[in-house]
Amino acid sequence: MSADDVVKSVGRVFAILELFDRRRDGLTATEVERALDWPKSSTLALLKSMVALGYLSFDRIERRYSPTIRVARLGDWIDGADERRDLDALVEDCAAMTGQTVTISCQNDLRMQFLLVEAGSRPLRMNINPGLKGPLFRSNMGRVALSTKGDAEIARLAERVNRRASLLGERVDDLDEVLAHVARIRAEGFSAGYGRFIPHIGVLSWPLQRQPTAPVLVLSIGGPIDEVRASEKEIAKLIPALLESHGFPAKGVPGDWSREPRHGR
Repeated sequence: MSADDVVKSVGRVFAILELFDRRRDGLTATEVERALDWPKSSTLALLKSMVALGYLSFDRIERRYSPTIRVARLGDWIDGADERRDLDALVEDCAAMTGQTVTISCQNDLRMQFLLVEAGSRPLRMNINPGLKGPLFRSNMGRVALSTKGDAEIARLAERVNRRASLLGERVDDLDEVLAHVARIRAEGFSAGYGRFIPHIGVLSWPLQRQPTAPVLVLSIGGPIDEVRASEKEIAKLIPALLESHGFPAKGVPGDWSREPRHGR
């Protein structure tokens, strides 16, 4: 098949993915535009579309795009000997152990996005679809993602969220409460939230990151508040060993937040 036979937008999507594969790092829109010699407008349109679909994430601080785990999982059925298989196995084991719905999510700009979902086996369970987005500051998974960042960066994110509050559906009115909460998550390695994002649903969440340069993922176990609250202590004791058995650190993600200036100083 000649280049003329390929629909232009489809060919460009794969060109972008192959560029990330070659560079092995996040890229700005300008870097993509120059590397592929494309017009600025069409480059931005494609990148934004791939973000909206959940195949790229966008860091507004560094202005860089990066592939998400949804891209990595496209070839799982061909070759599963990698971290993606470990994530699938971790999710399946957590669901089997708890009977609750288990998800893997990540930050995508100013929101959180579900990437993997294993439905619970209990009659009453949390129903979530991959690709769904949720609030960054108001959700338990979002608070865990924030705990891997410095306080100064969290404050900047809060300002950006507040500037777009009507669009995002959330507003940060008490930054001190957020910072106190993420400090507890850093110390304890996980977070429990009840009715924070979805009414009547309790969620336990842990940060996942094998390498310092890898994107931070969030493992969450969710279900009816009464059930999750009653089993919180037991699950919290069992998950660290399960994480270790799948090759993930058992107590969160240290990151570099300790080297950032504390908020208000």
